[in-house]
Amino acid sequence: MRLVRPRATIMPLLALALIGSAACLDRPISVAEPSTKASIVITSRQTKVDSIDLLFMIDNSASMADKQRILAEAVPDLVASLVLPPCVDATGQPTGERADPSAEQGKECKAGKPEFAPVVDIHIGIVSSSMGSYGGTQCKNPALPDERDGGRLVARSLGGQPIAGIGASKFLAWLPDVAKNKEKPRLPGAPPITDLEVLKRSAVALVEGVGDQGCGLEAQLDSVYHFLNEPNPHLEMKLDERNRAQLVDLDTTLLAQRAEFLRPDSLVAVVMLTDEDDSHVNPLAAGGLGYLWEREIGLDGDPAAGRTTYRATSICATQPSSPECKSCWFPDAKNDPACKENGGFYSSAEDHINVRFHKMKARYGIDVQHPVSRYVDGFSKAKIAKRDGTGVCQNPLFAAKLPTTATGPDDAALCNLPPGKRTADSVFFAVLGGVPGELLHFDPNDPAKSALTDADWDKIVGKDEDHYARNEGIDPRMVQSTKPRNGRPPAVTQAGDNFASGELREWNTGDRDLQYACTFPLRPEQDCSVPGKCDCNNTKISTPAPLPPLCSADQKKQTHAKAYPTPRQLRVARLMGKQGIAASLCPLSLEPTVNGATNPYYGYRPAVATIVDRLKGAILQECLPQALPRDSEGKVACVAVHGLPGKGKDCATEGLATLAPEVADSLLARKRAVGDTSYDERTLCAANQIGIRAGETCKESEARGFCYVENAGDQRPLAKCSQALVFSRAGEPAKDVTTDLLCIRQDKATEEANR
Repeated sequence: MRLVRPRATIMPLLALALIGSAACLDRPISVAEPSTKASIVITSRQTKVDSIDLLFMIDNSASMADKQRILAEAVPDLVASLVLPPCVDATGQPTGERADPSAEQGKECKAGKPEFAPVVDIHIGIVSSSMGSYGGTQCKNPALPDERDGGRLVARSLGGQPIAGIGASKFLAWLPDVAKNKEKPRLPGAPPITDLEVLKRSAVALVEGVGDQGCGLEAQLDSVYHFLNEPNPHLEMKLDERNRAQLVDLDTTLLAQRAEFLRPDSLVAVVMLTDEDDSHVNPLAAGGLGYLWEREIGLDGDPAAGRTTYRATSICATQPSSPECKSCWFPDAKNDPACKENGGFYSSAEDHINVRFHKMKARYGIDVQHPVSRYVDGFSKAKIAKRDGTGVCQNPLFAAKLPTTATGPDDAALCNLPPGKRTADSVFFAVLGGVPGELLHFDPNDPAKSALTDADWDKIVGKDEDHYARNEGIDPRMVQSTKPRNGRPPAVTQAGDNFASGELREWNTGDRDLQYACTFPLRPEQDCSVPGKCDCNNTKISTPAPLPPLCSADQKKQTHAKAYPTPRQLRVARLMGKQGIAASLCPLSLEPTVNGATNPYYGYRPAVATIVDRLKGAILQECLPQALPRDSEGKVACVAVHGLPGKGKDCATEGLATLAPEVADSLLARKRAVGDTSYDERTLCAANQIGIRAGETCKESEARGFCYVENAGDQRPLAKCSQALVFSRAGEPAKDVTTDLLCIRQDKATEEANR
């Protein structure tokens, strides 16, 4: 969730507006930046969630097959964790039983209750990292159609065998015959799957079938953005008469897939699997010449003359965010010392396309990739720019209804979509990428200990990531470099001996490859006699090939797999706050069991556990981040704002109170600040707060409203929840009603000062 500074007046206004409020807190709580030093405003948006749209982005470039196999093993666990939640006893401890999703509500467990309601409505789709050639010299082989998936859903399988449950829209739809699903529509392009074992097998087949014949210039982030967010998704890139890039035509196939896959009120989770950093250009950058960086000769290069792409001015190496950092391509940079070297160009030995997409601003004086804010905004803002950067459209991810076709890319209906109910706190982004597992300190017994602090993130992506100074505070393994890095075991010239003193060693890349973030043993080892399937004899990079520390001494077997640092994807996860999830592509263990017991560190089980824990917090009621003081009536300084569909409704008729205008204005301003204008079309009312004593709950109360629950034993919404806000049986808001909860916490010094 993006946090916005509240107005300075919001604290006293809310204190006056506590007419009593009702809220179902099944959304994460976030602490906004306080308007005074000692007061905290807690705000939460809640809507009921009973469906999940799960989108995988799976890198299908070479060397990804081994990671895809590990993910395929983990997918059934992920699905089962959502569909068959554990049953827990009165203290929140697992009973050993799994909930039955087909049972009557309240009877899912023979003993105890489900940790959260079984999810009986799930869409599972996959996009690959291959957007195709954007004017470059790569990814044009007609014999390799997988290089050009174009951000559409893909449904391939090993051997071309049909996948059960896959229809024209190319995603899986889990929709068993239970009471909750009786009124839900059956989709023509996605036949409902009612058998959980079929769902698991089909999900595995989808993952395994993605393949590793995709484009080597991976567009991991843009592939997701293209599918979920681009209001008028382009079909291809073409050059105009001046050789400037244009995004042309409209991908109506993608529109139809998106319209069926993405529901307006679902929880959306994007899970990205990749072993490399994002390598996609914005072709419209540099005046429409951004695509030239995807060509081996680069911008204005001439290989015959020993030059590829323009260098950067001298200051870029140390201060890439400086206004003086620019490309030697610019006329006013010609006299810079760096721009006089080799005529201002890199040589082909210095600027191999395999390593072009790292530290672009420092190396070229210009960054032709999209800023990571594009993707954070795509996951969190109701309004985003059109595909050419002009104008503002409703973000399809936050729309109430999606078009299946249009008259063309300029059809106004593609931009003017009706606002929907989904908000940023029901969108999650998980990266299984290049980061050492120990930097994530996963604890299977305590999710709170697995949470990443700012200090943890600094080690993963560095500080000041928005100004290109990304190495400050970073772990040496996360530094992108073609050279051996400081603070690492030194490079050696022979193959094999992957580890030195228990640590992954550096290697001499010949400036044609990057150092690794992490590696892990291959099971089984890869036979290098198969052309193109091994990193040990990759003459595509150079001849003779560098000897990476992944192979047997005789180069006949690849013994280890690798992952490069993936800072762009991880920066998106960091900027998304609690909605962002980081996991390592390199498994902590390849042993499924330890001493006969399930090994929680095996394969991608840590990633699955982290993802499920975060998602269930959005399905369940969730703890407040700190305790709140009660008044003499047992109430706390909170107001719940219900947004009723339509303007001008009577709050009293709905059993609610009129909201103070000052509070309504403040809330509307906060929503508009993040591009959410949907509240402008709602009637805002305040709900009743039920006063109770510590240790009690209003969950079964027939009074309409909510209460602050504190240390309520088996009434706790979560097993380890010390404080939460709970709505009563009669106070649960309708599905089409939005609820925003605003609370204030003041310490004693501030209370005294405000008297």
